[in-house]
Amino acid sequence: MKLNDKDKTIRDTCVGNPFKELNDFAMGMDLQSMTEIDHKHVPYVVILIKALKIFKDKFNRNPNNNQADKKAFKEIIISMKKYQDEENFEQAISFIYDVTKDYLDVLIEFKFIIKNFSK
Repeated sequence: MKLNDKDKTIRDTCVGNPFKELNDFAMGMDLQSMTEIDHKHVPYVVILIKALKIFKDKFNRNPNNNQADKKAFKEIIISMKKYQDEENFEQAISFIYDVTKDYLDVLIEFKFIIKNFSK
């Protein structure tokens, strides 16, 4: 979902809590056995979902919106890369906020935008 007005944008890629079909799709991709071309075309959302599972397995919790967790999550994504020039992994890194954001803050932003849209 993407909701925006002139001043604000809220994006929810469902990464922090993916619906079953999205999770099954992401977890069903075997990154290790892919060709170079296929690996470079894995959607960044799939990379984030797979990295989230690794983070949860390692730390037994979801990542928080703090520098330490963002750094650990970024390192997981980097460790998943097989080739130097994989823009999809760089894109995943740029969307780490989607995984670490506080959904209460998103709800507050969403209500703010909805309120302003109705004016």
